[in-house]
Amino acid sequence: MARRHRNPKRRRPKDPRRPKRPMNSFFYFYKDNREAAANSPMMKTYMQAMTAKVAGKMWKKADPDAKNRAVQEFGQSREQYRRAAKQYRPPTKEQWQHIMTHWPKRALSNYNFFVREKFRQIWNGTHGAKSKREKFGAVSRMVARRWSRLTGEEKEKYDRLSGQDRARRKKEIEDLWATLH
Repeated sequence: MARRHRNPKRRRPKDPRRPKRPMNSFFYFYKDNREAAANSPMMKTYMQAMTAKVAGKMWKKADPDAKNRAVQEFGQSREQYRRAAKQYRPPTKEQWQHIMTHWPKRALSNYNFFVREKFRQIWNGTHGAKSKREKFGAVSRMVARRWSRLTGEEKEKYDRLSGQDRARRKKEIEDLWATLH
C-alpha cells in the first residue's frame, strides 16, 4: 500500500518560542577555526564547501586545550538550553487549533505579482486559441516570456511588492504567536 503524504497545509508550524538545542563542541571549534580551515593548503585542492571536512581533520589533530575550550563552551550552552527547556511550555491543543486556523497565507513571489498584473490583460487580448486549455497554456507561455525579458529595473517594482508581502506574512505570524502569551 502506498504511503500517503500529509497535506503541507496541515503540518504544524515550528514554535519560535521553543528553545534551540546547543551546538556540539566540534561546531564551537569550527566556528573559531573556520578561517584557518578555509586558508589551509588542503583547501587549494578542495572546493570551498569542503571547509567543514578540513575542519574535521583539524579537530582530530587539535591540541587538548583547543578541544577543552570548545567542550566548555558546549557545556555552558547545554546548561542554558536545559534551563530554557524547563521553562518552556508548548502550546495546548486548543492553542494549536487556533494557530492552524489563523495561519496566514504564503507570501507571493515577484513573479506571482507580475502574473497577477499581466495575465488578465494578455488573456483578453488573445483570440487564436481553440479551447480554454490551449489558450491558458499559450497565455502562460507569453507571460513567462515577458517576465524573462524584463530588466532588473523593471523587476524592482515586483521585488518591492514581494518584499512587502513577505513582511506582511512575517508580522502576521509574529502577531499570531504573540496571542499565546
